[in-house]
Amino acid sequence: MSNDIPITVHNATSDRDLFVTIFQKPAEANPNIIYSSLFPVAWQVLPLGPSQTADPVIYPVQLELKVTESEKFGNAQHRNTVQNVNFNEVWDFDVNKPPFSRVSRNANETGVDGVVVIRNQSNEWIDAGLSKNGSFLMKQPNIRAGEQADFQLTPKLYFLALSNIQKGDLIRSDQVTQNAYAVDLTGVGSVDVTVSTQDPTSGRLVWSSVTAPA
Repeated sequence: MSNDIPITVHNATSDRDLFVTIFQKPAEANPNIIYSSLFPVAWQVLPLGPSQTADPVIYPVQLELKVTESEKFGNAQHRNTVQNVNFNEVWDFDVNKPPFSRVSRNANETGVDGVVVIRNQSNEWIDAGLSKNGSFLMKQPNIRAGEQADFQLTPKLYFLALSNIQKGDLIRSDQVTQNAYAVDLTGVGSVDVTVSTQDPTSGRLVWSSVTAPA
């Protein structure tokens, strides 16, 4: 994946209003914490009626690290910092000159296997994760002072029709994601995803996709 990827989603059912959730799973950098303290996030939620197509969603090549603070400084409640990052980088969060905070790269250290590391060097707890276009792809809440979090992405996007989730919500169970439709982004320049009715009697949905090379 070397360019921004436009993603088009089409609801080809004849009688179903669907909320199509797009998300990305954490890779197993630390499998012991996925769905307990590290969660996939509903990156996009597209409301689509029968025979409707959403405007293309852009999955940008640029990766971001996003930090949300717990402390209130002045009128900045739950202040967010979004920092462009690359894989295998180590970053520190700190409150350098209160009330101002920063995320700075530790150039003396590197991650491995595509892992992005954030270390909480402040005296407050933070939420942090990887994001695209400022919207979380995955999040680890409540990273305490002195702790670090490691983030690693799979090269796939997942699609689900859910009615009880909104953009930015944590996906808290692997059971929820087991029936998700996956699209591998490796070498892909664009994605067209269609959801339709496989069985009118049961209402079972079926997914398909067409990808173009980068």
